[in-house]
Amino acid sequence: MPSSPRKLLAHWVTGGVSMQSIHPGYLLPVVPGFFVASIGFSSIHAHNAAIAAFGIGAFFWLVIGTIVTVRLMTGGELSPAATTGLSAYLAAPATANIAWMLSHPEPVGLISSFV
Repeated sequence: MPSSPRKLLAHWVTGGVSMQSIHPGYLLPVVPGFFVASIGFSSIHAHNAAIAAFGIGAFFWLVIGTIVTVRLMTGGELSPAATTGLSAYLAAPATANIAWMLSHPEPVGLISSFV
């Protein structure tokens, strides 16, 4: 397995992974890391860097999330060992939510004024 998110994406794009071996655990090394970086940048008041990291995370969430979702919809049943990785599917929205709230601390509208 490639060691960096860029190598992992290149490995997928070049056809190095069969559809049957893809599972939600593939989201973990690629997507939430950028959202965690955005959280860190927000904590040191580096707003532009936080927004950039959030954007990169959102991009990879769309790309990798689509691949994983298509596999879950069309690739048949996951192996029992891979079903525990379904919890990794929640890491992206959870960390994205925290990253967004920290990088945009002011209330945006009626709904966020209740939060």
